[in-house]
Amino acid sequence: MAANFIGPVLVTTGNFVFPKVEMELEVGRKAGVSAINEAIGKFDGQIVLVPRMDDLKADIPQLDDIAKVGTLCHVKVHKTHEDGTLAVSFHGQRRVSLTKLNEGAAFYSAETEYLAEAELTEEAEQQLISRIIDSLQHILDVHGAVPQNLISDVSGGLKATQIIDKLAQFLPYLTVGKRQEILEEADPVKRLDLLLEGTSQGK
Repeated sequence: MAANFIGPVLVTTGNFVFPKVEMELEVGRKAGVSAINEAIGKFDGQIVLVPRMDDLKADIPQLDDIAKVGTLCHVKVHKTHEDGTLAVSFHGQRRVSLTKLNEGAAFYSAETEYLAEAELTEEAEQQLISRIIDSLQHILDVHGAVPQNLISDVSGGLKATQIIDKLAQFLPYLTVGKRQEILEEADPVKRLDLLLEGTSQGK
């Protein structure tokens, strides 16, 4: 199968950007800055974000330590600091599988394939929304708080898959490993199960 996107990769140390979610970050590492400049200069701002899954002891991760599923994003630079650090925002577009990861002289690049999103019937969508509402109560019971913007999203008409991804993005109790599991999971029902499992472990 032909790659859907071939281009620069930004390897993060625990930061995630889920589809349909926007995240602001400061990027200062030389490889990251180079990848962003390449994305803006040659790929219309398109870049793949993927986390490293090792213990972070090494300054530069090995290829085997980089997750094989990430998010295709659009990146925008808001400010360049005097030391070269970039203040940027990433807007997640879709899940991608890295079929081939290359370590270049200045930054990583990859061949990727889009991951299919499960289609929900209207009935299944409503059932999942109901589960999400119940899940928020569970999270409140365990942790005592849920970010207010996430509560607003539930009543704001977002699709269930978008709400789950926003919860996975912004709930502070999830580990890097659990966020990656959620990112890799194609079934939104199983994503919610992983989310609840992660919030319970984070108590």
